[in-house]
Amino acid sequence: MKYILVFICCLLFTGCGFKDIDKRFFVVAVGIDKDKEKEENYLIHLKLAITTTEQKMGESNSIVVSESAETITEAVRIIKSRVDKELDFGHAKMILYGEDVVKEDIRNVLDWFLRRRDIQQIAWIGIGKPTAKDILELQPKSENIPGNALFLGFGYSGTETPYVASNYLFNFRRSLYERGISAYLPIVSVKDDLFNINTMALFEDFTMKHVLSKDETRILYALMSDISKVDIDIEEEEGFKFILTLDHVNKEYQIVTPVDRQPFIDMRISLEGIVEEATKELTRDEIEKLNKIASNVAEERVLSLLKKLQGKKLDPFGFGLRYRATHRGEESEKIEKWLSIYPNIDFRVSVDVNVEGTGVIE
Repeated sequence: MKYILVFICCLLFTGCGFKDIDKRFFVVAVGIDKDKEKEENYLIHLKLAITTTEQKMGESNSIVVSESAETITEAVRIIKSRVDKELDFGHAKMILYGEDVVKEDIRNVLDWFLRRRDIQQIAWIGIGKPTAKDILELQPKSENIPGNALFLGFGYSGTETPYVASNYLFNFRRSLYERGISAYLPIVSVKDDLFNINTMALFEDFTMKHVLSKDETRILYALMSDISKVDIDIEEEEGFKFILTLDHVNKEYQIVTPVDRQPFIDMRISLEGIVEEATKELTRDEIEKLNKIASNVAEERVLSLLKKLQGKKLDPFGFGLRYRATHRGEESEKIEKWLSIYPNIDFRVSVDVNVEGTGVIE
């Protein structure tokens, strides 16, 4: 009886099913480009972190392995045959698509990331310009950990700027499939051996439809997100120019659909900040004048952006979602109604600017 109990206990012992850390390649970023030689194929790039016992300042040890295949799964299997360690996607925090990929239906190259259980749904996602490989191969001198320069920029744990319109994988997928909102992705390029992230692309019907300029990206993302460090440059006809640094940005809007009148969106924006730079000396007595000037300029720019997005039938703010949530009826009917309303809806924008000070110079 004793031997039987010992045998049963031995069956309960389980071994470790995981490989040691020194037998793993940690994939920190994944890139996807179109194969120019084979149109039906994709070029899959994996940025692999190389673990070392001693890490020197300013050095980031990594390699980029690329493979062409019709599917991501096939490419990853082939890459596994080329490396001597097991690929671990648990640390893949960056997904980049080349420009050629997002100009077509993106669902085929998005499905793999959503189904893999070891891919983080909070991974950052963006567009590599002109290709994803160009971005993955860059190793800035300030980068000590493979891929960390992109992680810090997208995650705001390093730099904070409204030009970087970062987006998560789960949020991009949700906006892509949801009716009433347009998905967006930041665009990453290389300039002077550094990452350049200051524009964003808008999607509709699963493809990239429009790319915003730097100023449009700054305005749109400042209103969409909770980021507070925003600069506004304002210039009068007389040549006087000043820069406002905003510490607080708040936006509220309401969709009004009266029975006998044209529907409109009433958007109210409040901005608070200080004067960071000016072409002439300023005093506190001029604050009211600055508030009025800044309010008029901000209203004009926001209204211009809203009308431009409306003309291209893009809705990154999610006005359609708000309409669906605040109106009764069948979902299909509400969607059709909104699609008929949005192209002709009127925008009423009011901006209240509160300049708290003119800096330390009086």
